[in-house]
Order: sequence, then structure tokens, then C-alpha cells
Amino acid sequence: MRRQLEAHEWALSKVYDDAGHEQAGWRMSGMDGGPAMRMGFYRHGNVTARVCNFISLDYALAGNDGMRMVGRMQTMAACSVQGLMDLEARVGRQLPQVRRYALTTGADAVPRLELRLADGSRWELEGRAKPPRP
Repeated sequence: MRRQLEAHEWALSKVYDDAGHEQAGWRMSGMDGGPAMRMGFYRHGNVTARVCNFISLDYALAGNDGMRMVGRMQTMAACSVQGLMDLEARVGRQLPQVRRYALTTGADAVPRLELRLADGSRWELEGRAKPPRP
């Protein structure tokens, strides 16, 4: 599973509350015109979320579906797109609440990652292959 997580860049597509209702205000365009919130998982247990700045945490997998994200380092430049600073603050508060994950991949399907948080909410992210490293 770790290899599949690390092979993709993950873009936030939907957020649901604990009752399963889709939440507005989480999906917006980023500074480069792409999705505002993207995540990457890396070797040695590091995960980085990018909104306008970078949020870096350590992550650990446990069992078939357990995931924890701890420790937070964040860059703090001002965002030129309105609303991104608020989104970034919400992302930073929520990531340490991740408790479980589900990963769906297939030969013809877009990879999907679901993160379940301690408060019962869940995030859906879509993956795209990371470019090969030189």
C-alpha cells in the first residue's frame, strides 16, 4: 500500500461530514489554476500537503487500514488567491485527525484515496502518477 500511496500525487476532490453530507468550501482552484489541496506521500514516512504553502507531517500505516499523521511543519507565506489561507488552516487542523484510509486502484480507473478522520468526516482524493525522478 505504501508504494501505491507514494506513486501518486493526490488532489482533494470531495469532503463529507460525519453524516455523509458533502461539505462546500473545500474544493477551490489553487494558485496555479489546478486543485487547491494536493498531497504527496514520500519514503521514510513523510506526507506533504500543499495549498498555498506546504504542510509536512510524518505518517504511519497500521494494519489493513490504519493511518496516523503527526508532527507539523508549515511554511507561512501569504496566499494571493482569496480563501486559500482559510482552506490551508482547515487542512492543517484536520490532517492530524486522520485515522483510517482506503485506497482503490485499477488498470483503467483513476486511483482514489479516502481518508477517514476522528470526527467521522472523510476526504476523497484522486491520484495522478507522479512524474519520474531524473
